Amino acid sequence: MKGHCDQDNYSLGSLLPLPRPAVSCPVQLRVPSYFILESHSSKALVDIGGSPRYWIIQTDYAFGYALDEGLHAGAGSNQLPAGVYTVIMADEWGDVLTTNFLVS
Repeated sequence: MKGHCDQDNYSLGSLLPLPRPAVSCPVQLRVPSYFILESHSSKALVDIGGSPRYWIIQTDYAFGYALDEGLHAGAGSNQLPAGVYTVIMADEWGDVLTTNFLVS
């Protein structure tokens, strides 16, 4: 989202029209019983059907958007305009995490 949002006001923001990456989900048919992220790591201990195992949680995603969305900084650019942005992550249990970054 454009602007600074946090846990208390993120539902008031509007999402930027970013393209969705083609990511395959490792969960096929069952929801994990638990999902524990290791501190300062890209590993998570996941239990599906009583079989705990480690997943490597890592993805590369280049932020950008279509030029016809009216958000571009200049002709031929697919960069976010300067400003503060908010990234929101949510899980199926209702937990929400927000973080902010600055484009200058």
